[in-house]
Amino acid sequence: MKTPGTFLWIYGMPIVLAIAGCVGLAAALFADGVWDWVSWLALGAMTAAGLWYALIPAPSSTERGINRSPARPPADRAARQ
Repeated sequence: MKTPGTFLWIYGMPIVLAIAGCVGLAAALFADGVWDWVSWLALGAMTAAGLWYALIPAPSSTERGINRSPARPPADRAARQ
């Protein structure tokens, strides 16, 4: 597992998708036959990855473990208790 914050953790998947896009476009432009299938697979994988992350809902702050409550209660809440 890659450590969060490292170069590959941040840029790994964009680099893989860029390489797949270049391979897919080159295969579509310069070759026929099996290369047409390679281009469909490479460009389809890019499209599928983009749609996947565009259509899934973002996790809420509680699901990510972020607590946005104040460190101490406001003065009016403390006075009522």
